[in-house]
Amino acid sequence: MTTEENLSGAPAASPAQRPAPATRQLAPATARTLVAGRVLVVAGTPEQHRYPAILQSEATSLATTGLVVCGANATATVRRIRASHPDLFMLCDQTANEKFNASDQAPFPHSASSAAQDSLFAPPTLDERVQAQIDAGASLALTPTGHIQAGDRPALRAVITEANKLKRNDVIVLMPLSPKWLVGSDLKMVMAAIKRCKHPVAITLCDSGGDPMSPKGVLAGAQALAAMDTPPMFHKTDLAGFHLMAHGALAASVGVIASKRRGAVPGKGGFAQQTNRGATVLIPGLLRFRRSLDMQDQWYASRKAPDCPCTACGGRPIDRFGVDEYDDAEPTEHNAIGVISYINNAHAVGGFTSAWPDVVRDGVAAHASLSQYVGTKVDPPANLLAWSKNLP
Repeated sequence: MTTEENLSGAPAASPAQRPAPATRQLAPATARTLVAGRVLVVAGTPEQHRYPAILQSEATSLATTGLVVCGANATATVRRIRASHPDLFMLCDQTANEKFNASDQAPFPHSASSAAQDSLFAPPTLDERVQAQIDAGASLALTPTGHIQAGDRPALRAVITEANKLKRNDVIVLMPLSPKWLVGSDLKMVMAAIKRCKHPVAITLCDSGGDPMSPKGVLAGAQALAAMDTPPMFHKTDLAGFHLMAHGALAASVGVIASKRRGAVPGKGGFAQQTNRGATVLIPGLLRFRRSLDMQDQWYASRKAPDCPCTACGGRPIDRFGVDEYDDAEPTEHNAIGVISYINNAHAVGGFTSAWPDVVRDGVAAHASLSQYVGTKVDPPANLLAWSKNLP
């Protein structure tokens, strides 16, 4: 394989003063059609305005990918990017799941605060929050859904009930779920919710303490969702997004930094462990991320690290990033290019279902080759081994 993240803060108008939202008139099923088959790059760094140019230069087709813009000023960033990149598929990330838990009375933030409901100025409605993303230039809008706690079936039903009231076809219903939803009888509730939803669904698995796919049964549950007749998108994943695409997922998005490879839960923030071990670097041939200083100490202490030919690295060693380059632009852009390379290579051979088995097998085998090169055993990570046992 080659190497290849009115809402302005002004008071909202009263319902009587508020104009009707200018919903775009789109063809039926536009949201599902537009996002289907794409793997999006979730940037989430201060330099994310540079990512459109990376996508345009690295992707063999913009029809297979796109950008998820993140951060407190994501809407404004989308607007700026759209002005110079009219053909780029973009989503505006929503982080309501970091702020509150969804309930049967308040699945979305417009109803989350009784104080806001009693205030002089009504908060934006769900439709207005969706429309603000479209007005800024997002290709489709994501619902700002609260975190759906494990087993809270009334909250899950409320998300779908309220989202189904949206009379538009440019929205994806975001479902930020505890990983426990994908195990046991609750999985059937998630499937039923997806089937009942009039809009495509994007699932984000939320765990501020680690990899949400790692608990027993979660990967199998995600694969079952991906194999549905109307499968969901998987939003904010690591390389598991490619695995789920191979199993039939509608679409996926992959984060280039750790905090954008899973959802966060209220009060705990995104999982991005502060460390002095350098940048987390994607190693495409090994199908894994690895800290740069861990590579220096554990793999390449006595052997030269391989050079990376991607445009961000320019032929320099893959382990070169130091302590102060934890989330610098260069390693994250390297990661984005690596993600795009997987997308390009998959579509060159007919899609992820065709490409993924060989990629996984090659990734496992590459660890044996690396072990021989560095003179110490390097085991494949647990997620890679799990994918190898669950190939389509």
